[in-house]
Amino acid sequence: MIDRELQKQLQEILETEKLLVAPQTLSSFSRDASGICSPPSLLLQPQTTTQIARIVSLAHKHHFPLTIRGGDTAPSGGAMATRGGILLSLSKMSRVTEISSRNMMVVVQPGVITAQINAQLKPHGLFYPIDPASQDLCTIGGNVATRAHGLHGIKYGTIDNYLLGLEAVVPPGEIIRCGAKTIKCATGYRLTDLLAGSRGQIGIITEIILKLLPRPQAQASLMATFGGMGQACRVKEVLHKKGIRPSRMELMDHRSAHSGLVDLNLSLSSGQALLLVELDGEESMVQKDAQMTGKLLVEQGGEGVRLAQDERESDRWWQARGTLLSHLTEQEDAFLLLTTIIPGAKATRFFQKVAEASPRKGADLAIFGHLGEGRWHSVISARKHGTAAKRALPKLAEAIHKIAVSLGGRNRPLYAVGFAAGAFPPPPGDAGAEMLYRTLKASFDPRGILQPME
Repeated sequence: MIDRELQKQLQEILETEKLLVAPQTLSSFSRDASGICSPPSLLLQPQTTTQIARIVSLAHKHHFPLTIRGGDTAPSGGAMATRGGILLSLSKMSRVTEISSRNMMVVVQPGVITAQINAQLKPHGLFYPIDPASQDLCTIGGNVATRAHGLHGIKYGTIDNYLLGLEAVVPPGEIIRCGAKTIKCATGYRLTDLLAGSRGQIGIITEIILKLLPRPQAQASLMATFGGMGQACRVKEVLHKKGIRPSRMELMDHRSAHSGLVDLNLSLSSGQALLLVELDGEESMVQKDAQMTGKLLVEQGGEGVRLAQDERESDRWWQARGTLLSHLTEQEDAFLLLTTIIPGAKATRFFQKVAEASPRKGADLAIFGHLGEGRWHSVISARKHGTAAKRALPKLAEAIHKIAVSLGGRNRPLYAVGFAAGAFPPPPGDAGAEMLYRTLKASFDPRGILQPME
């Protein structure tokens, strides 16, 4: 319970900033992309690490929960104060504090919108390659806390490859710093990796040091349709054998392309799949690789192969890909979002088995994902089939999970929108790893004031 005395102490910490307690104000912070509604008792918007440390100290002392909020774009409910207490919005910690061309790094606060990082780096000829689909809305702090990668993984790797160091606050209010403004920092445990992906369960990230790359001179994008998802899967191997390394390679089934890429007005037949490929690098090499890629796409059965005429058209394609999920789900009252990781050699079999399972479950299914990484998103919905079909959604989700495991893949906990919170348990995992996670959580946050374990 946050009484008047605690409110007074919190107000003193924030100094001139107001505590946002008006019901209409709190209601605007009571939802995220999950559709869950859970207003906090108080909303705080600190501007400094010191303020956050004092807030954590007070929460630790008085046992009230703290929920961290970034850009609230994830459909996981993680930005919601489901236990009440305080919602700690990092939106005012939104500065790029240092750009170093000499050291090829940038220092940012957690509330910076991800796309704004590259906007500020462009005049310096620098590039941060991690590009989540929601980069125009999501924050870098949320990206680090959830290990959100984006579409560039096939060439540039994951967010872990660019995290040089972090500053964070952990209970009972300690400020810790890990890593450094250097490529190598082998001193002690690599706590940067422990905090990244921890979803605010063991600490609050307050500053981030990112490694940068030189900005590519040129880019080229190609589009092609294939007879099915399995047919398109061969393209990755063929390109790599020719020494061509795409910077992005995205594959979408018929429903994903038709309903998700509405801004492109595409016309695909049922069963077809759409492939988007981007190349970047030195200008003459990009031109050469684009010509070779177009030829290889045709040889592998690609139809309607198109090369974007200019940067504007290319941007239009990738912006449509960035809003694909929102278009797919905007009319859905309830849907499930699954993420499965499948070994590349098993991808074709995965799509075959899922196609066999989905008609029997009475639900609509759309699959899209990152061909270069083998990471696939499945959106399961039942808007057209009514309430009875909604009960069938978990059956298809379970079937997809089992298919993934049978092929040597892994499943992430699914996101459920339009269902009661906690309605779906996470897929079975390694019991030893789960024990270690909970032990670490208890060590960092013994009073359980931060985000609970899923």
